[in-house]
Amino acid sequence: VDVHTDAGTYVATMGSGGIYTANVEVFECPVDSIWAEAAHAASGCSNSTQASPVPPDPSGITTIDLGIGMTKSHLVLGTITYLGVAQAGLVVEVTTDVGMYPVVLPTNANGYYEVLVDVFECPVDSIWVRATEPVSGCTDISGPVPPDPSGTTTIDVDIFPPKAHTVSGTVSYHGMVQAGIEVEATTSVGLFPTGGPATTDVNGNYSIVVQIFECPIDSIWVRATEPVSGCTETSASVPPDPSGTTTIDLDIALPNTHTVSG
Repeated sequence: VDVHTDAGTYVATMGSGGIYTANVEVFECPVDSIWAEAAHAASGCSNSTQASPVPPDPSGITTIDLGIGMTKSHLVLGTITYLGVAQAGLVVEVTTDVGMYPVVLPTNANGYYEVLVDVFECPVDSIWVRATEPVSGCTDISGPVPPDPSGTTTIDVDIFPPKAHTVSGTVSYHGMVQAGIEVEATTSVGLFPTGGPATTDVNGNYSIVVQIFECPIDSIWVRATEPVSGCTETSASVPPDPSGTTTIDLDIALPNTHTVSG
């Protein structure tokens, strides 16, 4: 802390509890002015009362308090989506270095939220937004975002957006692997491939890149069709493998036991 008067600049002595003391010289006539400036060495943050100097107190002791890195109000707003769709009733919590600010009202029908928070001006604060779908418990959090100098920061959160996943396997027809079998995979996101069915190679193998939701855990179905006969088979639903690749094999029109009598 430095204390300034018209007579000069004086380095204060810091004590416990953030209390500082400086013995300074002041002019009595005309009445002197006193202002102080404080800096935090590690962060480089500082503050000064130079814009509002005070006259010396007649008691001989003048008190000047300073705050470094003070808080200010800041508006955080945005849109929350879940399973790719903006929804009402999603719970939002906003956190800054000052503390956590739960949104009193959940998102509206358009997935919109806004909340007034406090942020530190120096060093530059960080803002996180955590959004939760209350029924499934699925939750996601934004990365830290610095406050926008305008006083309003927009942070959109997509709760567990779709991610790429590979589905592969082998398809047989009448108990034999065969090329040209048409294969499609379905998840909660949609039908893949989007441009039409994939086809098996000469070994009956196929591979399809799909999109899946991570929360709640998605399900994958595979449908295989022999294009000449039109025979088809659909797998049971399978959860995505955590490895990023799920194997689903199919047998189309396997022989069944049948009784013939006469």
